[in-house]
Parts: sequence; C-alpha cells; structure tokens
Amino acid sequence: MPAIRIHERFLRHIWNRQLLRSAALHTADGRSVVVEHPGILNRDSGPDVRHARIRIGETLFTGDVEIHRTVGEWLLHRHHGDPAYNSVILHVVLKRPMPDERAVTRSGRELPMLILGDFLADTLRVVWQEAILEERASRRAAIRCYAENTSVPMSVLEPWLDHVAAERLEVKMRRFEERLRDLALRRKMTVRELPHTWGDPPDEDSPDTIPPHIPELTRPDLSHRELWDQVLYEGILECLGYSKNRMPFIRLSQHLTLEFFLAIEADTVQTEALLFGVAGLLPRGEEAMDHDATAYAAMLRSSWEALSGHYRGERLSSSDWVLSPTRPANAPVVRLVAARDIVRKILRLDLFRSLIVRLSDRVEPLEVRAALHRLLEPEPGPFWDRRVSFQRTIQRRISPLGTARRDEIIVNTVMPLGLLYARIFRRPAVREGVVRLLEWYPANAPNTLTARMERQLLRGRIPAATAQRQQALVQLYKYYCEDERCRECAIGQWLWGERGPIESGIA
Repeated sequence: MPAIRIHERFLRHIWNRQLLRSAALHTADGRSVVVEHPGILNRDSGPDVRHARIRIGETLFTGDVEIHRTVGEWLLHRHHGDPAYNSVILHVVLKRPMPDERAVTRSGRELPMLILGDFLADTLRVVWQEAILEERASRRAAIRCYAENTSVPMSVLEPWLDHVAAERLEVKMRRFEERLRDLALRRKMTVRELPHTWGDPPDEDSPDTIPPHIPELTRPDLSHRELWDQVLYEGILECLGYSKNRMPFIRLSQHLTLEFFLAIEADTVQTEALLFGVAGLLPRGEEAMDHDATAYAAMLRSSWEALSGHYRGERLSSSDWVLSPTRPANAPVVRLVAARDIVRKILRLDLFRSLIVRLSDRVEPLEVRAALHRLLEPEPGPFWDRRVSFQRTIQRRISPLGTARRDEIIVNTVMPLGLLYARIFRRPAVREGVVRLLEWYPANAPNTLTARMERQLLRGRIPAATAQRQQALVQLYKYYCEDERCRECAIGQWLWGERGPIESGIA
C-alpha cells in the first residue's frame, strides 16, 4: 500500500480525540503526561490548540499546544520568534527528533515534547482511515429537523422566522442598553477613574442573557451625548473585528475610550498612534519596510511614546490578534485605520446625531442606506491607499471599511442603537424609519452558517434576500438548532409536539 502523506490537520484530529494510549504518555525526557483537558482546536493563526490543561510530572499546566510532524517545523514556521507561542506548554510531534533538536519559545523557554508516534492507540493507517470517515460524517451533519422540516407549512415557518429576527434585534438593543446604563451610572456616581471593563460580552444570540433594567437611572441620566457616542464607538469597533478579532476590538474600545481622546485633544496622527500603540500593532524599528513605511511608522512611534505615559488602561499585544489568514480588507491593521476615522467622525462630525437624522428621514430606504454609507465611509489618506500592513502593498486601492462591512455595522450597530434611542426618548419617527429600513435592507453575502440554514431549512421555499431574514437564520441556529432546543422552537413543536424529537430517525 502507498505511504500515507501526513497532514498536520490529521495530527490535530488525533490530539483532539485523544486517540492515544493515555496511561503510557510521557515526554521525550521521561516525565509523565496526563491530559486533563486536550484544549480547543484553533482554526486561526497562533498555536494549534488553545486552553489545554496538562499535568507534566507533578505540575499542572494551563496553556496552548503546538503540533507538528517534526521538531524542525517549529523553526521552519518561525514560532521561535513569535510571542504568540510563548503560551505553548507542550510541543507534540509525530516523529522522534534528532538528539540536538528542540523547540524554544521567544521568551527563551524550552518546551517539553511528546512523541505522538510512540503512543498511538492503533496503527497510523487505521487511525487515518477512521479520521477520514469521521470527517465525512461531520460534513453531512444536519440540524435535527432536517429530515422532516419540508412538511412544516409556511404559516408556521414564516412567522417563526419573523419572531426570531425580532428576538435577535431585541437582544442587541438590550446589550447596548446595559452598556449605556453602566456608563450613565458611573457618570452619575461621579467616578473619575478610567472605566473598568464590563466583562466578556454575553452571548448575543441568547434571550436568556437580556439584562434587567436599572430603575435608579432616569431619562435625563441617559441623555448625555458622550454616553451614546461611546456605545456607538464600541459597537462599530466590535463590527470591525468580525468573528476572528471581535474580542480584541471590544477590549480596545473599552479601554481606549473616547473620553481619553477628548482629554488629550488628539489629532488624526495622535489618534492613529494611540490605536496602534494600545493594540500592540506598531511595528518595531528593526522590521524590514520600504522607505515610506519606515518613516510613517517612526512618526507614529514618536507620537505614541509622547502619549503613552498618559494612558493607564490595558495594552494589547500582537499575539491577541488573528493576523493571518485573513482577507486583505479584514486585516486588523486596515481596520484600525477605519477605527481612526470613526473616532474622528464621532468626536468632530457628530456622527451619532447624523445617523439618527438619516434614520428618521422619510425617503426611500435605498436613499437612507446610501446616506448611511457615506457617513461611515473612511478617508484612509495617501499612505494607506494601497496597503494592508506596514510591510505589504497591493495593486488595487482598498477601503479600510468596504461596502459589506458598512452594511454589517448598519444592521448590527446603527439600527439596534437607533431603535434603543427611539424607545428611551419616544421618537416614533426614528423607530418607524428603522423598521422600514430593516424590512427592506438587502442581505449581505451568505456565510457558512446562513448558507447551511438556507440549504437545510429554507430549501428554496423562502428566499433569504433581506438582512432581517439572515439575522433570523443566525438566531435560529445559534440559540435553537445548535443547542437542540427543539421543544422551544415553533418548527420543532409543530413536528414533534411537547415530546420533542425522537432520538432515532433524526439526522
């Protein structure tokens, strides 16, 4: 039989499923290894496995795992110079290394090594064949009602999709309201220190996470412009991060606040320097760049060094970001340029008020969308005209905030925040404008999740042609289908009544 060409994905599968003789595990230097939790597979850049718990000898370690075919790949992939790999606690390799081969982190720590090939639960070929079969099965995995949902009438399906779309919108509104009231309460209590974080964002898809109202705050307490500006800023930056960099952008916006930019009267260069400096993405002087980039980076570093002493919040590092693989327009560096313009528009051009005015316009939704896009359109400047990083240029011009991302911001931040404003201050024109716009707003390009739901639930019977319908599919999958909460879903109730789905016969 031909030799198997081993791919790292296969090795990650072995580790993830722990297809090993676990009682015999030990490092290359003889220390016992007990895997208390194998960790979570990382689909992005950085170590292969995150948040593992492994006892090596007498010590319990919590951190990341890197997996290779050979030890030499640690150097080949340049992990020894990347701070993102300082958190690795175990290097797992398939083949036994040469006597002088080892993996050392940038911080200078030599990693313990586990030789995977010594501890396989079966032959490599058997494990390989089982992995292929399992992967094929997972690709065919369907939502639980897939085999039967074609019988669900439109009179059940369409109202339920409208309901979950409204449910998702309400959860977004209440998240913004929670943050707004948190900021207002701190202002009322005259706390002068820099804001603390407000914790990890709740699961935005779950109605269970809707926070209670805070009764001690009145409408006048919520009327201060800076509160709405900060919530808008945080909401937009969260959208800039998309799924891969959502959390670092949230942290950045909560620590590097608009209040700080105002306090130091930051100009455009200072704003950009602060964003890159706090994000930990300012290039170091020794990095290879062209002449223009070297000069531009030096200017930003000089500005950051002059301002950094005034900043007391959290600082991120490059290891907090997913830098690759990403599309050029999604690169964090490009998005930080967009963030620079968002700060300028909020503080100098009264972006929040302009958005509210456009939302209440009694014109065609197509015109409203175009006006909102113009308000959000960034001005990157000549240096960023064709750059996706300090080191890399591309042939065509690139916007730091493309059409699709502006649509995401409008749907996920501008409209929910506009509805919240209308609710608190009783502005029916704003509410009516948002509802009219939302019902019309075209769908963005489908992602993996929405495409799956179109294929397994809608099946061409109902088009997912609007953003509202896409939001419904996201909410339905994340809150109901993924957790198999079929008894709480109108589709599941229609199919199986109070009993819920029968285990047998459902894909």
